[in-house]
This record gives sequence, structure tokens and C-alpha cells, in this order.
Amino acid sequence: MRARGFLVIGGALLVVGCATGTDVDTTDFAKGGSGGDHQDAGQPETGTPTDGAPDVKKDGPVEAADAKVEAEVGPEAAPDVAPETAPEAAPDVAPEVSPEAAPDVAPETTDPCSGVVCNTPPVNNCKDANTLEAFNPTGVCSVGVCLYSSHDEPCTWGCSMGECKPDPCIGVTCTTPPAKQCSDATQLKVYDSPGTCQAGTCSYASHLEPCQFGCAGDACAGDPCIGVTCTTPPPSSCTSATVLRTFAVPGVCGNGVCGYNPVDTPCPHGCEDAACKECTVDADCTGSNWCNAGKCVACATDAHCGASCTDCLAIGQVCQGGTACGCGAATKMCGEACVSTSSPATGCSAASCDACPLPAHATATDCSGAGSTCGFVCDAALHRVAEASACVCDAAKHFVEVGGACQCDTGYVPQGDTCQLDCPGTVVGSNCYWYESAAMTFDAAEAVCAGKSGHLASVLSAAENESVRALAASNAWIGLRDLQGDKVASELGDDCTDAPTIDALGGRYADSTTPLYDDAAPCSKSTNGGDDMFFRLDVTASWTWVFTATSSAFDPYLGLWTRGSGSGYTGCLSSSVECDDDDGPGLSSRIVRTLDPGSYMLIVDAADDWYGSFTLRARRFTFTDGATHVYQNWSGEEPNDSGSNEACAEINSSTGKWNDIPCSNTHPAVCKKPL
Repeated sequence: MRARGFLVIGGALLVVGCATGTDVDTTDFAKGGSGGDHQDAGQPETGTPTDGAPDVKKDGPVEAADAKVEAEVGPEAAPDVAPETAPEAAPDVAPEVSPEAAPDVAPETTDPCSGVVCNTPPVNNCKDANTLEAFNPTGVCSVGVCLYSSHDEPCTWGCSMGECKPDPCIGVTCTTPPAKQCSDATQLKVYDSPGTCQAGTCSYASHLEPCQFGCAGDACAGDPCIGVTCTTPPPSSCTSATVLRTFAVPGVCGNGVCGYNPVDTPCPHGCEDAACKECTVDADCTGSNWCNAGKCVACATDAHCGASCTDCLAIGQVCQGGTACGCGAATKMCGEACVSTSSPATGCSAASCDACPLPAHATATDCSGAGSTCGFVCDAALHRVAEASACVCDAAKHFVEVGGACQCDTGYVPQGDTCQLDCPGTVVGSNCYWYESAAMTFDAAEAVCAGKSGHLASVLSAAENESVRALAASNAWIGLRDLQGDKVASELGDDCTDAPTIDALGGRYADSTTPLYDDAAPCSKSTNGGDDMFFRLDVTASWTWVFTATSSAFDPYLGLWTRGSGSGYTGCLSSSVECDDDDGPGLSSRIVRTLDPGSYMLIVDAADDWYGSFTLRARRFTFTDGATHVYQNWSGEEPNDSGSNEACAEINSSTGKWNDIPCSNTHPAVCKKPL
């Protein structure tokens, strides 16, 4: 601790030393107020300093004052006083001097600190950028001078203008944390509030919140199944010749995708066209019904008439009113046979009810020959012409007789007195192809084609593909469609014994990559530490399949093998059919292959330890006209089912390549029908 003294003389401030007998380092004293009363500078000091008293530094006016005092009271002035007090004069003066007069002779001595109050310390000041020199508020008076001690105070936040700066966090409330943000695809980073202040800056701790349905746009995604009603199951299908598969409604939504539980129903009379047949023979039907294309229908036709389902045609009659056999229009019963009402009464040897032995469709009035001879003329109004001894609808056979009248055969339309091919476009071989230019959805286009007795074009060869492409003025629908819907299976197999079976119509399999089973990679690569997933496929008829494996975080291998017997990796695999790691873009692989009947194994494998999730799609496209799909001409990386919503196919009018797109898109179409 340091002390500094201050003396005020004649209005000037002087740093002085301590009281007599005290050593004072004047360099450590600071300026301060004098406090209280002080001795006039014009009076002589009343004490004589001893040899040990320190010198007092004099500057300016103070030095002059001190010089004056020295002149007035110094030793040089002693002779002027001595005569008045010389011993020779003592007898004359002594009687007159009394003890009471002593005070007038000796000067009165007073304490210069008497009444001095030291409470005005110097102003604090910054010793450096982080240290404050602070003076004690109360000083000590010495020889009329106030002395104030000081000390150094560290300033944590810095020193400025004689004060320690305050804590910058005082008054700061950390209640505005940063916005939430996605840490990754499945976690949301959330900042806690309130935060903590350090050096005037707020900081906030954070934690991760899992997002069950993924994180996007710096927020957890909502349940994609909210608002989803699963009431549109996949179409029914025949899983075998005697089993019909339908789907329970409503289904269950998982991660935005509807899944439906299959219901297999046995069909005693067989399964056909996605329905159980009611019958195979007439005896399978009860009451007055007969078996027609697998369905029991009422006996109300010429071949099946009335309660006993009589074949009226077999006896030359027709079913009248759907109840009994009888002669048709313009005929009459003669004996047990129906003859024309125009059968002549004369001119023939038989009675009027006996039919004149005329060729078919000869007019009755031409039965004019004598005896048993009947001449005839063909009925030109019905396009009948004579051929040998009979009337036929036409010599080219384009007209056929139906119900007693001539009609154009299938694939032909009447034009005047002739039948012309019924094709609005181009005839190639035995098929008719035409272009519908209006933009329509896939289903609307198929309906337009069906309205003209056709379907969207099936393409079964490269030559036919070129014929279809040549008709398309722009990209157009063809009849290829993935009808399997979006079947989902989340279970994954770790060898052949528990691999989930891929449905005959394909399906979609998705899951995260839980470590399962690893052996030699399926594409003739060495054991790689990556996990292998097994899916079994049983094929009953030759068909083209499209397999795609897509990952969120790794490049998968996709292997297609024939299935052997036994379990385990090597036991259940026979020869490799095809392996792919390059046909798919980025993190996907693709195989397009026509498979013969047999049992197969699909294996999804990673090139290294994988993480994330993957999706395997097994797709089987079908033509709307039922043609077997064994030829394919997909564009590179197609079909890719982008957005899980591309189930229909278009043909590129420039290249002839195919591409899968949403069925709700609108396009022109190429139609086809057999002639």
C-alpha cells in the first residue's frame, strides 16, 4: 500500500513528506484535498527541524515562501534582538517583566492537522487495460497534509475511464436459441432455452430428437399415413389353376404406403380371369341354367331353352320367349319340321306343307319346275350369290350367314354390297394398328381402343416395335402395364430357408439394413463384410421381369441365381443367371431378364459394410391384350418406377425405346387388334 501527502500553500498544491522523524517516499503520494484548516504560509514554523527530519521538496511559489520564512527567523536576525535582552540591561528590565507577560514573548505553537478531515481522495485511474488503481476513501493527515493509500484492483472485463468495466452478461437473458435444424435424415437438432451468457455472448446446449418419419426442411416429417384410407386393394388374381387371391379391405398404411392382407380362396371348378369359375359343364349348374364360359346362365337361348335347357337348333327350331322350342319367324310347322311359310302348295310332288327341295335362300316364287324340279334365284338383297347348286353370302367368304341373314365376317365392315377389312389404320400381317392422336390417360386410351374392338398395342418383336413406332406421331401409350400394385414386405431373409417369397406378380420390399448374413458376394466377388439379403422367386411361365435394388447410402450388388436345394449361402445357390452393379444409376442396380419356369433367388449385397436402408422392386409387366411379354426394349436405366408411381409404359416416337411413367399422364396412343 502506498500513501501520498498533499499541502496547500497560497492556493498551490505541494506534495510533502511525513511528520518529523518519519521517512516518506514522496514519489508514492497521490494528489488529494488538504482537508480542514491549514497554517498561513507567511508565519514562521514554530519548531526547529532536527537533524533526522527529511527535506521537503519545494517547487515554485512554495520555495519563495520558505525563503521568506528563513529570512525572518533565521540565525542572521539574532543580533537585532540581542540588545533588548542583553545581560547588562537585566537589572533595569527585570522588575517590569512578570510571568504573565511570557505569552507575549514566546510565539504560540498549533497542530497543523487540527480540524483537518481527509475524505476527498484522488480520482481512481486505469493503471493499464486490465488494472484499476483505487484510492481509499479516507486518508490520514500528516503535517497538515492528507495522505491516501491506494491499491490495484484487477478488472476482469477491462478498465476504462477510471472504472472497471461491468460484466457484459449483466441484464442479458439468453432466451432466443438458434432455429431447429435437421442433423441428418432421421434426427432433428433442437437447442435448449434458456442458454448461458459468457463475455456478453449467449450459447445454447442442444439435443437430438428422433424423427420417426424422417427429417426434412428442418422439421420432423409428419406421419405420411395421416389421412390415408386404404380402400383400393390390388386387383384379384389367380395364383394357380384352382386358387383365387383377393385382398382384405381396408388395408393398413405403413410409412405412407397401403398394404393389404391377401385372402386365398379355393375354386372347385377352377380359377380363370381373376375369378372363380362357377362351372365347367352344364351339370354343375342347378335349375334351368347352363354353363357358359364358366358361369351358370339361364336357359333362354336357341341352344339352351326352357326348364330342360333343350337344344332347339338341333331340331331346326328356335327358343320362343325363352321357355320352349318352336318355329321361327316366316316358318311353319310341317309334320315335325319347320318349313318356310312360302313353301308352294303346287308345282312340287309333295303336299303344300312339304318343303320344296330348293337350295338355301332360294325365293319361294321361283319354285316353278314341273314334278319334283324346282328352279331358284338367289336373294340379292341379302348379298347371296349362286355357287354350284346353293346360295352363299358371297364367293369371297367375307359375308357369313347369321340367323338367316348375311353379315360381314369378323374383321370386316359392309361397304355397299361388299365387305371390307375393318381397320382404321395400317394392316401388318394379321393385325390392324392405328394411332389415336388425342391426349388421354392410360385407362382412357385402353377404353378408346376397346371401343374399336382392339387394345393398346402389345409389342412382341423388334419388327412389331418398329411398326408401332412408325405410327406414333409423338410419344404414345402402348399396352404394357405393371398390374401388381405396390405390395410391400419388410421381413428379410438371411438364407434360402427363410427368404420371403416374391409374389408371382412382383412386389416391393423395403427395410433398413440390419446385419444378417454374409458369405461370398453373389457377383463372384470375395467375402466383403457386407450383408446379403435373400428373396425367393418361383416362376411358372416364361415372362420378362424387372428387378431393381436402390439404397439410401450404399451401392448395392443385385444377383439373380437359380435356386438350389438346402440352406445356407452356398447350399441354396446354383448357377448365376445375371449379376449387376453398373446398369443402375448412382446407388441402384437393375436387371431386366426373361425367365423360364423355375425357382430363383435374388440376393442384394453391398460392396462394403453398409448402413441406411434399401428397396428391392420385383416387377412383372403385362400387356392389356393378354399377350405374353417376352420382348423388351426399355431405355437405359428404365423402368425405374420414379416416385413409386410409374406403372404404365410409353414408346418414344423417335427412338422406339420404352419408358415407364405414371398412368395418370396424358398421351396419344397406338392401338392394335387382330383381323
